[in-house]
This record gives sequence, structure tokens and C-alpha cells, in this order.
Amino acid sequence: MVQTYGERLKALREARGLTQEQLAQKSGMDVYVIKWVESGILDPGMGRTARLADALGVNPTYLAGFTPPAAAAQERAAASPANARSLHQKAMDVLEKQLALLEKDNLLNSETEAACRIIDSMISVLYCMPDEGGVSDG
Repeated sequence: MVQTYGERLKALREARGLTQEQLAQKSGMDVYVIKWVESGILDPGMGRTARLADALGVNPTYLAGFTPPAAAAQERAAASPANARSLHQKAMDVLEKQLALLEKDNLLNSETEAACRIIDSMISVLYCMPDEGGVSDG
């Protein structure tokens, strides 16, 4: 679900238990600016976005509509669990092949195994999959 800037601002404000007046005070803006931005009448621009983000405790890029990578991955997984599983499996296959090459060349040691466990965890997080052991069973 794509949110407008105003919808995102309102959702963040309400999630923090703030009224429009309180957000206006925290950001140093007039309450009408908050109302107009939330209703889509006013484009806040970069300066106001920075002030609003600071008042809400979020990154300005998030407030401006750039979805964090983890959230984007979660949205993809929710939209298509089969696709997420497929991508997760492909990433795990690549990791397994790299691990096999390390073993073949006698380069596998505690440091490379630890790196593989970290990568395995990152892949699982990225594709929103539960940790199923993967290469970390060593």
C-alpha cells in the first residue's frame, strides 16, 4: 500500500500520540502547515521535511517516501511469499556453492565459517524467512 506524504506524516504523528498542535510546536511550525501537509494541500519541501522528521524521530528520507530496504523486502514477501521463498533459496544456493569452493580449496576455517553464518542470517532477514539452519549447521 503506497501512502502519500500526508498519510505517512499523519500515521507517524498518531503513532507517537501527538496532536497536530503538538507536532507543530515540536517542529516549530504553524498548526495550519501540519494540517495542510497532512491533507495534501501543501508540499512540505526539504526544509520542513527535515524539521518534521526531527520532531517525529525518523529519517527524513523515510518521511519523504523512501521505504527502508528491510520494509521493502517485507512488503515483497507479504505480496508474494512464494517469490520470497524462491529468492531466499537462490541466495542460499549461492552461499552453499561459495562454501563448497572454500572447502575444496582448503580455505574453510573458523573465520570463514563465521562469515558464512553472518551472511546466512543476513539473507534470511533480507527475504523475511525464518532461520532454517542453512550453512550455520557446521
